[in-house]
Amino acid sequence: MSEWGDSSKRIVFFGTPELSARYLKALLDNGLGVVSVVTRPPKRRGRGSALSPSPVEELAHLRGLQVLYSFEHLKPESYDLGLVVAYGRIIPEAIVNSLPLINVHYSLLPKYRGAAPMQWAILSGDHISGVTLMRIRKEMDSGEVYAQEEVEIDRLYLSELAKVLTDRGIKMVLKWFMRSDDWISKGVAQSGEVSYAPKLEKDTFFIKWDRSATEIERVVRLERAYTLLNSRRLQILKGHVVELDVETHLRPGSVVRDNQISYVVCNGGGFAPEIVKPEGSKEMSFEAFLQGHRELDLSFS
Repeated sequence: MSEWGDSSKRIVFFGTPELSARYLKALLDNGLGVVSVVTRPPKRRGRGSALSPSPVEELAHLRGLQVLYSFEHLKPESYDLGLVVAYGRIIPEAIVNSLPLINVHYSLLPKYRGAAPMQWAILSGDHISGVTLMRIRKEMDSGEVYAQEEVEIDRLYLSELAKVLTDRGIKMVLKWFMRSDDWISKGVAQSGEVSYAPKLEKDTFFIKWDRSATEIERVVRLERAYTLLNSRRLQILKGHVVELDVETHLRPGSVVRDNQISYVVCNGGGFAPEIVKPEGSKEMSFEAFLQGHRELDLSFS
């Protein structure tokens, strides 16, 4: 093999969560020359607040790789190539300019540049999303594109979409990183309308029942949606839109108990929660939750 397909080429991997670790494992399992990882420092998690390393760090230690927490200890001249997947920090311009860094981005760039492309695709009601293999440049998510693949995302929840895009992204990375030509210099400039996907604010996940059922369903698909009942949080983990045969005069947030299905009144329709998680309790069906609140005149905030 020649330059970029040579497994002796030294790769530095930037990543932190479990999603990133899947890419790192694929590179290692296919004999590509990862020698170091850069990841976020261990965090205190769970009872006892013991320090817990990131999934990427755990895998790196198992495979005998050098682990770095800061850019100060990274020497770009020690590597030929870098892969960045959900690292979580902005990489300094000096490193970007001195080492080819490749990024996997979960949108069809230049659409949805930023931290939350999958979330914004769902919230916007997009039917198509995708994954892009690109080069990192100084401006966020603006670098040359090597490859893109589209996927249909109708009805997919966030974790489902992440899995689909990760499966596609891993195949894409392996295909390009195992090429035998100098593909690094052959990226194509992005074209089309630029849009942005900033990190979501916490109130995005609070269900506002005066919105349409379709909009509420999109929020639920983000898997962090919640509402309030008597000032107590109720997470709604899964649900679907209900088409009403007649117009209801109940106010949004009112619960309608039907013989076949129970739903919450929205603007111009209804939304039927399927799986919920009351505060301080375990997950359960919405019907089971209602059975425990028959004495209440349910009305959500």
